[in-house]
Amino acid sequence: MTRTRTRLAWAVVLMMVAAALGLAVSASAQSATQPGVLDHIRDVYRAAAGDWRARLLPIAQRVFVLLAGIEFAVSGAIWAIRRDALDEVAGKFVLKFAMIAFLLAVLTAFATWIPPIVNGFVFAGEHAVGRGLTSPSDVVEIGRETAAQVLQQLSLGVMLRDPVMGIIAALSAVLIAVSYIWIAAQLVLVMVEGYIVVLGGGVLFFGFAASRWTAAFAENLLAYSVAIGVRMFLLYLVVGVGADVARSWIPLIHGSDFFGPASPLLEVMGGAIIFAIIATVLPTRVAARLTANHSFGLATALRALT
Repeated sequence: MTRTRTRLAWAVVLMMVAAALGLAVSASAQSATQPGVLDHIRDVYRAAAGDWRARLLPIAQRVFVLLAGIEFAVSGAIWAIRRDALDEVAGKFVLKFAMIAFLLAVLTAFATWIPPIVNGFVFAGEHAVGRGLTSPSDVVEIGRETAAQVLQQLSLGVMLRDPVMGIIAALSAVLIAVSYIWIAAQLVLVMVEGYIVVLGGGVLFFGFAASRWTAAFAENLLAYSVAIGVRMFLLYLVVGVGADVARSWIPLIHGSDFFGPASPLLEVMGGAIIFAIIATVLPTRVAARLTANHSFGLATALRALT
């Protein structure tokens, strides 16, 4: 009698958990019929980046001209104090003028020079995978479908027969959904980083390229642009393949005895968590290794021409 009451109590608790999760899944399904929220966030930042760049470009140009004037003034003072030969001074002046003029041209045509650094890696990722990147909202939808399939396997009979397995299944559905939300967050993060730093606000930092004391800002911007491109390239590879693998889990859940001895429940849950770890750790680690301590030599060149 006591065992029966215990099972009934477990069944009631599990039914409440399953009902709450079912409501959450239904809400996600309703929002999925509308434009993706995460995709909208991405698109808003992408559109705003162009406005930021247009407004910041005149400020960056004024900063560049001011720093270039200081650079030439300091160089002229050093040449005068050292009493360098006139032909040597003229040669260094022409080279420094050509370098600063080139940097100013890059700044003026910032949208033409810098975004292709990232877009090139994106194109490489699309070409390697064979299609465009799965959007953040699509990744969340995969997680919702997988979690929904797990919850659909729960029934009163299952809860009464094995309450512990029912709890594990409910928690697994939550972990699966959270894992895919985390993967989608990584996609949104790297895209928004690119829009804010590389395509938008980065133009201001490139305005510091005209002086040996501040050129590191522009160098770090270029290195960061490469790092963002590498991260996006690797995310294309990881998410492009991982999304196909994750979609194959949905019929596996639906067509198996999910609570039997050979249940794939823990493997599916583990696969979702591992997928999230790979999408989080691998692109960031590789990009950091490839771009660590890299310098484009702008400050060094400006000092050498003095």
